Amino acid sequence: MEFLHNEKHEEYLSLHDCRADRVELKDGMLRFWFPEGFWVLSSHPENPTGKTVRTDAARVDYVLRDQRGDDVSVDIFTRLKFPVSLRKTYDLPPFMEMLNRPRWELEFLYQYRDYWNRIIECWLWMPKRIRHKECQLKLDVSEVIYRWNSLRPEEEW
Repeated sequence: MEFLHNEKHEEYLSLHDCRADRVELKDGMLRFWFPEGFWVLSSHPENPTGKTVRTDAARVDYVLRDQRGDDVSVDIFTRLKFPVSLRKTYDLPPFMEMLNRPRWELEFLYQYRDYWNRIIECWLWMPKRIRHKECQLKLDVSEVIYRWNSLRPEEEW
């Protein structure tokens, strides 16, 4: 699918509280699909609304430095009994298999950047008795590309 907007300037965009329902590793990019889009800030040059608004269905591509996903790790936390949690680390393929199941979603909360490294705090939503688990992605990326077609002014922050 081609997108009209392919933005690399992250200072105008936010994934906070946005949910991805699909992920793939293709052409050295870790691609996440956001059926409800993500946020475009009011300061974005192509946002005429004066408000922070959502896009239509969108995709975010994390261009991986190793091109294969070997430097991607995923930690999923299971609360055993307050305050104890169990952290399990997953390689990329099993994590992708989980997220690509029907009705599973990854909600992005916060991103921390340091040169090539990126840590993404998120929740993994699932259709089970335990509705979500805390999750942390660790990525080694050279760039991030936000892709979308149009803004939805009715969906403002």
